Amino acid sequence: MGLRPYLIEAYLRRNFPAKYKVMNHFWHRDTNHPIFLLKAFIFLSDCKITTGPHEYISGSINDLRISGKTYYTEEEISNVYPKDSKNRILSIVKAGTIIIEDTRGLHKATIPQEGFRDLGFAVFFPLSFLPKKIKPYYNINTNDYQKLSNRQKSYIPSNNIN
Repeated sequence: MGLRPYLIEAYLRRNFPAKYKVMNHFWHRDTNHPIFLLKAFIFLSDCKITTGPHEYISGSINDLRISGKTYYTEEEISNVYPKDSKNRILSIVKAGTIIIEDTRGLHKATIPQEGFRDLGFAVFFPLSFLPKKIKPYYNINTNDYQKLSNRQKSYIPSNNIN
């Protein structure tokens, strides 16, 4: 992508069977930044079709046939990308799998039918796009930071170290 990504946000989420969909269960595009948004999904549990896989539509970043709304229904998406479309990528993966994607493309979390899906998220921006005085989304203890390699340290903005 021609730039060094900097970690700005990290968190964990457990998806479990639910009667109603909420935000990330609908098709959407992350709009945190218009030029660049890189997110890593770290699967902490095996993900089967019944435990709520993540779904992404390859090529949808530049395909604006579906745009203008915050969330989209399955019907709206299927009119452009049918369920059997090669562009629809379903994450049926083993624990430990890491998927990196530009989430300005269409994506959603599927609601588990049984069990749960544990997922870690890491959000990256290029340093040049970050405001000069950004409030840290996370902090790393100075002692822990010192234990990292120089390469690992290079991905962490200095204002996140305390």
